[in-house]
Amino acid sequence: MSPQARRLAALALSLIAGGIASRGRADTLTTATDPLGACIDGALAGLVARPVAGVFLDAPASRSLPIHLEATGCIGFLGIGPERVRGLDLGLYTPSGTLLVADAPRDGHPYLRFCGAAGVDLILVVHVRTGRGEVRVMRIEDAPPALVDLETRLDACAMPISGLPSTPPELSPPLPERPLTEQLGEAGAPDRALGREPLGPPLTATLAEHASVRRPLELGAAGCYVVVGLGEGAIHALGLGLDDPAGRGVAATLVRERAARLEFCVPAPGRCALRVHATSGHGEVGAQLFRVREPEVERPAGLEGGARVRYAEVAAVLARRDLPARPLGWVQLEPGEELRVPVRVGGGACVGIAVVLADSPSTGGVELAVEGADQRVLAFGTGQAPAGFLYVCAERDERLRVLARASGTGTTRALLVVGGGAP
Repeated sequence: MSPQARRLAALALSLIAGGIASRGRADTLTTATDPLGACIDGALAGLVARPVAGVFLDAPASRSLPIHLEATGCIGFLGIGPERVRGLDLGLYTPSGTLLVADAPRDGHPYLRFCGAAGVDLILVVHVRTGRGEVRVMRIEDAPPALVDLETRLDACAMPISGLPSTPPELSPPLPERPLTEQLGEAGAPDRALGREPLGPPLTATLAEHASVRRPLELGAAGCYVVVGLGEGAIHALGLGLDDPAGRGVAATLVRERAARLEFCVPAPGRCALRVHATSGHGEVGAQLFRVREPEVERPAGLEGGARVRYAEVAAVLARRDLPARPLGWVQLEPGEELRVPVRVGGGACVGIAVVLADSPSTGGVELAVEGADQRVLAFGTGQAPAGFLYVCAERDERLRVLARASGTGTTRALLVVGGGAP
């Protein structure tokens, strides 16, 4: 078994044996008006193939799907992801978690084949290691041992994130790089969408490698702020920092990319200073300050610093879906430790679930799953803010269970948040 297959097996065993993926629910598709589905149908012409799932996965994330053999014979499963999904794996298991067959190819198109008797129930685990996007899984009846020229067949179906088929690029002279202020405006678009107000013009400067620039910041109110920083192409790594009036550093971030974010909160208005540092490379840098709009409700106890900013983002995203944010409480988990929290949902209602990691002493992450009353797996992923959510809708009045499991190598402290549901 390859190392990738062994990792997939370990993941599925932890899901199935641990109760997170004992049973899954497939998302059925209709490909009649779906350009990707039509492309796949053409690529698999001559085979009896039908879609069994279309799921959006943000790595690292998995989805388990129940499989039933209606007749004795061989079935195959083919996974197809968009261009931004670079690591896509499939594994087929018994309901008890025994691995039957797995494929973790480098080309992003895993293919499995299994032969068995009528009436057999199986679990198919779809796992994305890197990237994000909508993953399609096709079921092929009377499946051949291998799909000949699979890569050639699916070349035309390499779907970019926009959902339109890829076309070969036209060769032309490279376009000049856009002004940094324009790029910085695009980088701050998600913050504007959350109702965050840009404060003042952006800071711009040209820096030599390892050089810094400082700019005074007049923070007119207590609360939280975000700084979005960006460097031009010759800047490879950018650092941001905040100094108090005495020149002491109170917040800092260092990334290995030319884009950086600094999130901080202050207890009172005052004068501070923003530092932008060219950690690697040289050239033009820019930074824009935003004021964070926080929920107009009592803030959960213990929410400080960047976690407070991330909670505001969770609340804003849930509010756009008419799901008021409701903290379930803080959890502190050791590696591998698991917690189950009940959540009541009315028939026809939906809930959104997220987790906000504390700034410290969190050294790991949290994997989330949502089970129905009959232990069906309704959603699985990290649910980690910012931008990570699990959404579940109930067909009837139901008592769901949120399962939180620590990942990483150290203690993880996080706030569980539910949008909607019964109080």
